[in-house]
Amino acid sequence: MPGLAFMIFGALLAAFAAGVLEDYRAKRILMGVTLFGYAAAWLSLVWGSSPTGQSLTAGGWPRHLGIELVVDAPFLAVTGLFAAILAASWAADQDGLLLKGKRSSLFLAILAGLTVWAANRDIFTTFVAVELTGASAYSLVARPGHLASYRAAFRYLIFGSVGGLIMLLGIGSLYYQSGYLNIVHLGLAGAGGLGLALVAAGLLTKSALVPFHTWLPEAHSHAPATISAILSGALLPMGIFTLARLVQNGISLASGRLDLLLVGIGALTVLTGHAWAGRQTETKRLLAYSSVAHMGYILCGVGCQTPAGLSAALLHLVVHGFSKACAFLSVGQLNLGGPRPTGRPGAGHHQPVAGAAFTYAVANLIGLPLTPGFLTKYLLTRTLVERGWLVPAIVLQVGTVLAFLYYWPLVRYLWSPNKSITSWACPPGGPWLAAGLALASLWLPRLFSVLIASIP
Repeated sequence: MPGLAFMIFGALLAAFAAGVLEDYRAKRILMGVTLFGYAAAWLSLVWGSSPTGQSLTAGGWPRHLGIELVVDAPFLAVTGLFAAILAASWAADQDGLLLKGKRSSLFLAILAGLTVWAANRDIFTTFVAVELTGASAYSLVARPGHLASYRAAFRYLIFGSVGGLIMLLGIGSLYYQSGYLNIVHLGLAGAGGLGLALVAAGLLTKSALVPFHTWLPEAHSHAPATISAILSGALLPMGIFTLARLVQNGISLASGRLDLLLVGIGALTVLTGHAWAGRQTETKRLLAYSSVAHMGYILCGVGCQTPAGLSAALLHLVVHGFSKACAFLSVGQLNLGGPRPTGRPGAGHHQPVAGAAFTYAVANLIGLPLTPGFLTKYLLTRTLVERGWLVPAIVLQVGTVLAFLYYWPLVRYLWSPNKSITSWACPPGGPWLAAGLALASLWLPRLFSVLIASIP
């Protein structure tokens, strides 16, 4: 699969090259060419993929010994999300923050790490990809000259390292129990118990599920909007994606009722995230807590451990990723202060493209009718009801009401009349890219629903 090889090694080689280059313009061109090539390779995989997926074992080793990479519907869904979000963040970086120092190299390392993370069926190599991606993300949160961002990055580092250590202990336990690291063979061997619980705990820390969520609001509020879009839209849900991979390949969560525990954690995360979001007066912190809540929605779908639940969870992951990236990029252009801000109201009249993109993203995140977010929440709720778990299903609907209550004042402030605004402006890049992400979320769920239908 040359397309997959280019997506991984092309991004890695570009990351090394970006670390050597000093010229800003050369770095920007290198990043753009890499992202374009990544998207082209992704399209080649989409058109050439089979309904059941394709797998490749590195070095020709047997599956249970080698590193197995797979190109299937979930991989294509999340890597398409990565390509769109990172490309939009790159193009929206008008102040050149991603070009300073080694940040461009870290940016491309995240792209490579996320791709390996999504494609892997070897759980230890997945751990390596998790740490590669996390180490790059920690550094991108910190901004030169902003002490608070260094504190936020350090907290992120501590939580990420603890989560990685717990995950590594779980991997060791699974290997001791079964003798395998390949996810398929772990499922066939009936691996689970304490090892699976530890792996799940480490992954939930990476995805900021309650009670491991406290690092996320600080990281989002102090990171640049372009980095926040990547963290929330692309990187954050990948811990739960790995759990979905385990379930998809036959590893049962029913042992020790881990499935019910995960659904319970997901429901608690939905309530906690929405409740804290409603208390925020700074927009990026509000969006961060909203991301926490949406990780709870996705976990509820994975915890159902059914094909319908996995499909709904993956679809919600994609819809949330596009919507939240769109929201963060729009906020970066609109300079919103929060639902009860002190700045000038009516910013949507001054920058209508960014304002409309933000408004649509919010409608999607709330789950208003006729939006993809409404469809995914309906599918998640229906799956929970079919499993007989009515309380989590009700919690998901309560979360929708809470989201409307804290998003509505912000949207009303954004579009409130302001006679001092007599013309509208459109800085290059950012608003149009945010609008493009919003429009993409209209048709991508349909595309990905076809892809996701191949999940066994």
